[in-house]
Amino acid sequence: MCWYGVIKRKISLEFPRQKEVILFECDWYDVPAASTSRGRGYNKDKFGVIDIDSTRNRYENEPYILVTQAELVFYVDVVNKPGWRSVIAMKPRDLFAIPELEREDSIDVGFQGISDLLGGQEDLTTSWTR
Repeated sequence: MCWYGVIKRKISLEFPRQKEVILFECDWYDVPAASTSRGRGYNKDKFGVIDIDSTRNRYENEPYILVTQAELVFYVDVVNKPGWRSVIAMKPRDLFAIPELEREDSIDVGFQGISDLLGGQEDLTTSWTR
């Protein structure tokens, strides 16, 4: 189940000689429990568009999450429903999901010189451009 909210404050916890921990304090919107698909402040249509009632808040005693748990979304006002917003998920421009490749130690992927690229020919009359 996804939780939706608005970031109120960024908190940075710095520990001596250790890494920094960053938390977000959020106002959470009312979403249904994981066992149901509908709630009082949540609606998902047949196309997968999620609408949130931004006037209903929840989880006021648990406002904190780690930065690594957050994902970027933005909200668009729904025309016919005052106080309701549609959730649009975004992927940051500079984030790429590149799969890791397994390397085998026994494979030699290097080459000794330009003759290996030419298939053993020593004819270097070809013009190489970049």
